[in-house]
Amino acid sequence: MPEIMPVPNTTMLEVETREGKIGVLSDLHLGTSTTWRKQGIMVSKQDENVPLTKLVTQRKLDRLLLLGDVKASNYSYNKWEEKALVNFVNSIKIPVEIIKGNHDAGIENIEHSRIKIHPELIHLEKTKQGLVVGFGHGHSIPHHLIKNVDILVLGHLHPCVLIKDEIGASWIMKAWLFGKITTKQKEMRIIILPAANPLIRGLPVNSSREELDAIQIIVGGKRYPIDSFIVMTPELTILGTIEDLLLHHSQ
Repeated sequence: MPEIMPVPNTTMLEVETREGKIGVLSDLHLGTSTTWRKQGIMVSKQDENVPLTKLVTQRKLDRLLLLGDVKASNYSYNKWEEKALVNFVNSIKIPVEIIKGNHDAGIENIEHSRIKIHPELIHLEKTKQGLVVGFGHGHSIPHHLIKNVDILVLGHLHPCVLIKDEIGASWIMKAWLFGKITTKQKEMRIIILPAANPLIRGLPVNSSREELDAIQIIVGGKRYPIDSFIVMTPELTILGTIEDLLLHHSQ
């Protein structure tokens, strides 16, 4: 079995480390259901909490690592978001580690015996075979934190793919992205997770050339295009590269 593998039909990555099996999720945006209800959209808290709790519980993990954007609001810190996170952690019974994302202002104020907030934007783990895996949200990737990384695992983009059929109907599905970038030091594999919250889709990476050119990985101020990244569905079906799937090319 591979040491790093998406769990089929989910948004979870599993990593076999020297300290046990880690489940990795990104972009939970807990509290989205509350925000939507305030806007008149009738969804339940259970719509986002129950599927995540079931997934984590079923996988028999040693730890859960959350790659940022744990809460829904961006710059504010709301007590109902803190309650949503605490309730989620209480329901899964295992240690939870969080790497801060751009939506996580104030999250370090949460006190819970099974929640650990990592101070760095990139957290390193070693697989059983010695590969160095760097985990981060993806909104900011300091170059010095990834110089020894073999595989960089990110969230932030909420990657999706836009599919159209022959009669013009279209739909958006969540997607995994797999690719490589080459820095001055080395070539590095990249895995980008879809958003974990069941209520959230995201940005179709293949809708147009103009939008794709704006979606790049920025490491230490340098931009890396993702055109050649492989797109995979949650069912683990490989659809092709983003370039192959582009719907609208520049004239």
